Amino acid sequence: EDGSSLFRSTPEGITTATLLFTEYARNLGAEVDIFWDEDSKRHRLKPNIDDHPLVSIVIPSAGKERSDGNNKGALVVNAVRSVLEKSTYKNIEIIITLDSHSPATARSELHALGAGDQVRISDYSKPFNFSAKINTGVSIARGSHLLILNDDTEVDSPDWIESLLAIESMPDVGAAGATLRYPTGALQHAGVMAVDGSVGHPYIGYPGNSEGYHKRLVHSADVIATTGACMLVNRSNFNIVGGFSEEFPINYNDVDFCFKLRSQGLRSVITPEARLWHDESSTRTPGEVSDQEQELLRSRWGKNLQNDPYYSNLFWPSAEYLTLIGGGEFDPRS
Repeated sequence: EDGSSLFRSTPEGITTATLLFTEYARNLGAEVDIFWDEDSKRHRLKPNIDDHPLVSIVIPSAGKERSDGNNKGALVVNAVRSVLEKSTYKNIEIIITLDSHSPATARSELHALGAGDQVRISDYSKPFNFSAKINTGVSIARGSHLLILNDDTEVDSPDWIESLLAIESMPDVGAAGATLRYPTGALQHAGVMAVDGSVGHPYIGYPGNSEGYHKRLVHSADVIATTGACMLVNRSNFNIVGGFSEEFPINYNDVDFCFKLRSQGLRSVITPEARLWHDESSTRTPGEVSDQEQELLRSRWGKNLQNDPYYSNLFWPSAEYLTLIGGGEFDPRS
């Protein structure tokens, strides 16, 4: 997504780099245009899709209230309002798989937000199962592109959907993921990595403006998995792998899903161009992980968990920061 400083040093160099990147993208079969963004001083991608396909946004929700004392109301209402008001991509439908016992006020507010059937509610009366709620929402979705989204998110970059489509349109991409930040501004998600039999979020807690090791955080990058808090996938690929595995009701369902895509030769890619806020503490207790789910993940994907091709063995095994073996610690928090 970026060129060398040599190419970018002159207007002629920028033009040359743009042509080279465009040719490379065409050879990959990517339906994207590449342009120079003067504000960020980088080349960026935007989807070159004439018909603007319908994107179905599936949001599982229990209708919980926001935990921030300064802001009242249901999380899901805030998330849906954010999508509708801040997104520049307009050909969307939003499907909320909402617990049947959710407050009536949340339900009525959601109905009021959507024009016609742009916002639909699918009642969910079974015990909580994130994967089942996603699959339920997808079963009534009409779009050819499925955007899985948490109800505790809020849009930051208006062209987030276009940015995800630019990545997901590449033929060998299975899942396109967004960069997520906590309300404090610190990084929450920039991809998932597998280290020593476990998975974690690299750069979690780093300042939101961190560029990462060798500018890893300012470029789109392959990752072994991306979070289900914000993930775009083509419907055909979703169907090929059988959707989300309902044996993972709470944790690792997104990792398992990305591993299933990977088994079909499909990549997971994270992009900094799609940015959202993620108030994860409002919907779950940090560190709440089921031993049963952890063991199931290891039994299914043990080899993947031991061999992450996107995490160098020159770093000490760590899910939070990158430390070179023999010194050279990279941790801007220190």
